[in-house]
Order: sequence, then C-alpha cells, then structure tokens
Amino acid sequence: MDPLKDSQSGATDITRYEFGPYELDLSVGRLHRQGEVVALPPKAFDTLVALVRRAGRLVEKAELMKELWPDTFVEESNLAQQVFTLRRLLGEQPNGRPYIDTVPKRGYLFAAPIRRPDSGLTASPREPAPPSQSAHVDSGSFRAGRRSAVLVAIAIAVLAPAWVAWRIAQSSPDPPSAFDATRPSSVAILPFRDLTGSDGAPLGLGMADALITRLASLHGIVIRPTGSVVRYADVEDPLRAGRDLRVTLVLDGRIQRAGERVRITTQLLRVADGSSVWGQTFDEPVSDIFRLQDSIAERVAAALVPSLTTEERARVARRQTNSTDAYRSYVLGRHHWSRRTEDDLRKSAEYFQEAVSKDPQYALAYAGLADAYNILGNFSAVRPEDAYPLAQRAARTALEIDPGLAEAQVALVFSEFLYERKWSEADTGFRRAIDVNPHYAPAHQWYGVYLSSAQRHDEAIAELRRATELDPPSPVLHSVLAWVLYAAGRYDEAVAQCQAIEQMAPGFPLTHLYLGQSLVQKGEFASAVDAFRLAGAVSGGSARVLSEQAHALAVGGQRNRARRILADLQARARGEYVDAHGLALIKVGLGDRAGAIEMLERAERERFPWLVRLGVEPRWAPLHDERRFRELMRRVGIPGL
Repeated sequence: MDPLKDSQSGATDITRYEFGPYELDLSVGRLHRQGEVVALPPKAFDTLVALVRRAGRLVEKAELMKELWPDTFVEESNLAQQVFTLRRLLGEQPNGRPYIDTVPKRGYLFAAPIRRPDSGLTASPREPAPPSQSAHVDSGSFRAGRRSAVLVAIAIAVLAPAWVAWRIAQSSPDPPSAFDATRPSSVAILPFRDLTGSDGAPLGLGMADALITRLASLHGIVIRPTGSVVRYADVEDPLRAGRDLRVTLVLDGRIQRAGERVRITTQLLRVADGSSVWGQTFDEPVSDIFRLQDSIAERVAAALVPSLTTEERARVARRQTNSTDAYRSYVLGRHHWSRRTEDDLRKSAEYFQEAVSKDPQYALAYAGLADAYNILGNFSAVRPEDAYPLAQRAARTALEIDPGLAEAQVALVFSEFLYERKWSEADTGFRRAIDVNPHYAPAHQWYGVYLSSAQRHDEAIAELRRATELDPPSPVLHSVLAWVLYAAGRYDEAVAQCQAIEQMAPGFPLTHLYLGQSLVQKGEFASAVDAFRLAGAVSGGSARVLSEQAHALAVGGQRNRARRILADLQARARGEYVDAHGLALIKVGLGDRAGAIEMLERAERERFPWLVRLGVEPRWAPLHDERRFRELMRRVGIPGL
C-alpha cells in the first residue's frame, strides 16, 4: 500500500504536503515556496491538489476533468492550460525533471517525491515518466494538431466561466463605470429555461436570441449580446447572472410544455434589489411560437421604453421568418457558432445554409452565414479566397432583405475591409452601422481594429473601450483592446491589460498571444516565449501560435529552435493551408529580410486579411527601408503613403 493514499481512497485528513522547496497547505488553501506564498489561480490550485494526492501514479484526463469540473462540460484544453500554468510556476526539480509529466493521450503524473511533515512518510514516483509534451511547442510537439489558428479561438467567449469574465472586466486597467440613471438601462435577456425536463436548449436560446435581435436596436436601452448570455443557459439564479453581466435589469424566462401547447413565464427583474419590474405568462400552441415572440417582444419593449418611435415599433414587431423549420436551423446554427471550434463553425454554416434554404427571405440567417465564414477566414481555418466572398454574398443578401440589419452591415464591412482593403468604405460603413445600432459591441470592436490599422490610435482605443463597456463579460473584447494598445506602441498598458485577464483566466489563448507580442517589444523574450507556449498548449498546434513563438525565439537569440519550427511549418504547408504571413514573421526574426518580403508578397496574392496591419505591426520595422515592402504597403492601401 502506498504511504500516501490518494483522494479517491478517502485520505481527506491529510492537509499538508511537501515536495522540493514547496509546501502545499490545504488547511489555508495556499502553496508556499520557502515560506513565500505562490499565487495560483483557483482552478490551477485544485489541479495541483488532485495530482499531489495521487503522486506517483498516472491520473487519467477523464478522472481529473470529472473532479475539477463536476457536472460541467469543458474542453480538454482547459485541463492542459491548468497543467501548463503549474509547470510554469513550479519550474523544474533539482534533477531537471518537471514536477508534472504528461503521458501522451492518457493523462498526467506528479513526478516528485511527496513528504508528509507530521509523519515523515514519503511517496515516490513508481515509474519513469515519459518526456513532457504539454509544455513545449517546438516543431513536432503538436504534429497531431493539423488545424490552423481557428483553434486559438476555442476558449473565446464561450468556455470561460461567467464569473471569470466578470473579474476580467473588473480588473481591466480602466474598467467601465456602472450605469446610472442618466444612461440607458442595460438589460440581459437570459436563455429561457425549459422546466419540462426536455432538451430545451435550442428553443430557450432561440427565444432569447430572437428577443435580443428585436430589441437591440432600441436607442433607449443597452442589450447584452447573445454571445454573452449564452453562458447562463443553466444558471438558476438570474440575479447572479445579472450581476456578472453588469446590467441593471435581467429578463428571466421559463418554458413549460404540455402536449402541443407551450407556456412561457417571463419576469423583468431589477438586479440591485431583485424586485419585479414587469412580468407576464403566455400560453400558445407550439406551432405559434412566433406569436409568442411577437407578444413578448412587444410587451418587454413597452416596459423598457414606454415612448417607442414608429420605426422602433415596426422593428420590434417584425418577424425574421414564419418557418418553424428555418427558425430551428437558425437557432442550431447560432448554438454551434457560439462554441467557436472549427467543427462547430462548419456545422453552424451548414445550419445557417439550411435555414436560408427553407426560407430564402430569412435575413438574420444570411447574417449568421456571413459571420460563420468571416470567422473561418479570420483564423485561417479556410483559405481567404474561399471564406470572404461567401461571407460577402451572404451579408449582401441579408441587406437586400433587411437594409437596416446592423449584424449584416458589420459583417459585410468587416469582410470587405480585410479581404478587399476598402479603407474609406470601411470608415463610412462602420459608422453607419453604429448609427443604426449604437449598442452593437462588434461594430465598435471592428471599427476600432480599422482605426488602429489606419494609425488612428486614440480613436481606436476609445472604440474598444466603448465595446467593452457595452459587453463587459467578453474576454474577446478585452483582448482586442490589448491588441490595439500594442499597435499604438503602448506596450506597458497592453501587458497590464493582458495580465489582468491572465490572472483570472489563464487559458485565454488570444490574451497570451497578445501578451507575448508586447513582451517581445519590451525585450522580455523568455517571458514572451512562455506566453506563446501557454497559448499553444490549448491551441492544438496552431500554425499562427507556432510562428509567433518562433519569431520570439529568433529575436531572443535561439535561432536554431526558430529554424526547426520554420522547417516544420513549411513541411505542413505542403499538405494543408499555412498562411505565408506567419512564415514571413519567422524569417524577419531570423534576419532574412528578402525571404520575409517574398512571403509577405505571397500573403498579399492570397489576400491574407491581416496585411491591413502592416503599418502598425512593429515587428516589420526591419523592412521599412526596403523598396519592395513600401510597394507592398501601397498595394494594400496603408494610409499615409
């Protein structure tokens, strides 16, 4: 029998463990190193406890995930991020071996001897552990991950717990102020909960999404977007959700079904004191789901904004579709789109296509199709020439049906700016979309990215701050704010922004990507490589992350390691799409200016979207005196040339 029982064997009385220079004290929930407290995120601490209690034996991933996230579905990448955080903070044992070893495709093993201070008992590893494959992102480490940088977005917007997102907003360098009586009411419409016990997720989310779409353009209120509220589909306390979302009002809906009839009970609650502002019960046949939406939207709008204009009343009353089959396909499309994995994005495009096939006049479904293709192209999961034209076609069709649909306007302007480099049209288009719906956060987000690319940095930062104010729980928006701070040369502020997110949500890949970029500019190359490794640990071998890491290695003096990654990516490019932009980044880091320009020119021929940032990306500085680079910037249309 092992001298230390694991937690599955009932050894809950053990409260102190020692390994190396560390003491893990469960009685106070802290890890000490030679008397100093080691700051660990809560979930990383729980992961360490689970592994230490099972020291010396393999712990399967499924076993760990069941213990760490009981009754909650999370991606395996969340576990990898916690292990990586622990490795980075613990360092290595005196013998050079990591404290935590990875057993490929199976799980993890705590590889250091454990001591119990009060008994003198020691548990030692029983087997040699294989080399760790989780903490390194050199060439070959992620060859099983053959997908592009869309995997970086796995954690964006849907995987972070809601309380973490709220803490991100709270800990940002300039958190938005609370809404007061002089500002529009802020409202969260939560996914309706099905009390019948059936799978009501599509219907419940669909009801919320339909109301959000109808009410979002009202100028007297600020509605949190579907991407933020979808996290609260299973939360039973609407007031807690309202506090997390930082709103003044929350709409809570409950669904009950009996045969062919459905009853929906709604309550509009004031978050500050839980008082009911408005409430009503609706009872209709299931086949009249649209009549339910009409009634609820009309009454909620009247409760929120008593003096609606004629135009606003018409928009609230407008049905996007009368086809229940098309509506269901659209809801499923949004459900998969919000998950942001490559497979789910492709499924969302299929469902949106189904919706428009069933109802060719369904403008919102066309806008969803445009969103799906835009993101697939944005993260290089689909070649630009395959993604953006399809996105534009879908967005234009949506606008032919509904010229006032802000979602379609933003999708079209965004796609045309990145793919066709329509600079002046983008400025006008984003401002027009904001005029239509000033509370649509993505409009401010992408307008900010445009302004940043045009070197209008103060305006860009202001737009991103407005976007984060409209949607405080969104880690995406806070990360993009760090990105525009980086482009403005405000590296310390960008690092502070990223570190605020990192402290509360260490698995946010985009955050670590942008943190690494700023650290490179500060000359902190080792820390930058660590940041890129953390992004890579949950990205499945993203080519984008590998190229970023290789650049940091090259400029930091580890040129051979950078060359190995470059060779691996070039080999991958023979069988799959690897964007030339990333290869150019590695080459410029290695000092191969001619090779870097050659790759950038290839990226321009491929219509790679992020060439619009050539004028603000500091890592291209070594190329600024090159004639071919200046010509490339002119072809892309960089302002000021």
